[in-house]
Parts: sequence; C-alpha cells; structure tokens
Amino acid sequence: MSTFKLSILAALVLLFQCGTALANDRTLLLKHKAWDVEHVFGTKTGTQWCQAGSFSAKGDMISLAIKQNGDVMMVVTLSKRFWSNDFEDDLILHIDYAPWTLNNASFSGRDGFSNVMFTFPTGPKFIEFLEDIYAGSAIAMKDANGDRSLATWSLAGSAAALLKLIECGERIGAIGSKNNGSGYGTSNSSGYGAANKSGYGWN
Repeated sequence: MSTFKLSILAALVLLFQCGTALANDRTLLLKHKAWDVEHVFGTKTGTQWCQAGSFSAKGDMISLAIKQNGDVMMVVTLSKRFWSNDFEDDLILHIDYAPWTLNNASFSGRDGFSNVMFTFPTGPKFIEFLEDIYAGSAIAMKDANGDRSLATWSLAGSAAALLKLIECGERIGAIGSKNNGSGYGTSNSSGYGAANKSGYGWN
C-alpha cells in the first residue's frame, strides 16, 4: 500500500474523530527529519487543528493532534490489518524501551488497515509523555502482551515538531482553552524518560 493512500486514510480517520467536513485546507508548517507538522482548517465548519506526524519505512503512521477545543489526540494507522473489529483496549507504546500504557484507546480495523485513537487526559503524566517524545530516539507500538512490536517510528525531528505543534496550537487558541493546569509546552519534571510509565490515563 502506497504512503500516499495511507496518508489519505489517516487523514479521514482524523477528520472523523474531529467531527469536521471532508473539505479542508492543509498547510505544511514544518518538515524536519522524520516528522511533519501541519495546520488543518475545515472550510465548511471553520474547525481547526494542528498535527505532527511521522511515517515508518513500512508506511505506518503515528501523529499527535491538537484540536481547537484543547483536546490532544494520538492517531495511529497501521498499513496491515491486525484486527477486524472495533473495540476499546490499552495502547502499549515503548519510547526508547520505557513502557507507556494508554488506557481505553479506540481500536478499529477496516479496509486492510488498523487504526487506534486516544485522547490524552491532562496532567503531569501527559507532560512526561511529551517530554519522552521530545527527547527520545524511537517509539514502538506493541501487541496486547507488550512483547512484539507492531510498528516502530523514528523520533528524529520530534523535538522541533513538538515545538512547532505547540506554536500552532497557540495560534489557533487551543492551548490555554482548558484552564486546568495542563501545562502545555512546559516541563513539570526534572528528568526525561523515567523507566516506568505504565498505567497512563487510568484516572
């Protein structure tokens, strides 16, 4: 499956989740190493969001998106169909072998693809996750047992991509729209990459 076709499907997945019309304008804000950052505007609804994403060598996609209401999502689209139904389960990621478990992610499988969507709760763990992305070398999606890697992405360029994503979020008014101390773009811990991050999003 070509990267172009996968990109179109991934965009449709994100559009569906964001509740926007298919008509939209996309502006490339940054292309750096393995990561791209885009601003997307729904021309029919006026809805905006910003997204930073990367493709693996196999055509698998991972992205972080900031919606205009302040929600931050992760969207994963795998070019191989690993499941055929829709369900909720934990999304297991390893960032440089440090495990993260994102609870109650939405899984779907159709048209030969595997999709996962997760909306982050705010708080210190969310900031720690971003710090790991910022400072890491690679991120892998694991199977349900946490043993086998289903896909792996380079984090080369992710630091610049996150900074541009935050800047884009500020421009569309997404950052600061939730006055709950989420601390977008700030560091709330003294170090990157703590070894045990399991149980993300259980409260």
